[in-house]
Amino acid sequence: LIQALTGKGIIKLKRFKNSRQKSGYLYILTPRGIKQKTEITGMFLKQRLKEYDKLQEEIQMLILKLGNADAGRN
Repeated sequence: LIQALTGKGIIKLKRFKNSRQKSGYLYILTPRGIKQKTEITGMFLKQRLKEYDKLQEEIQMLILKLGNADAGRN
């Protein structure tokens, strides 16, 4: 995966030598990688907002059904 992302120009890979406190590799997003990450994040956010709206509608329907059920008992 790392090789594929590097090959596509999404990330740059640097190796640390003689460093005990850092991980062995540093992955840097290229401008192309930043653009792609931004696009993916936007799509993810849109999808989650749609799911949120759908859940809100379902909650309102359940509240109405529950209210109607309670009204029928009186």
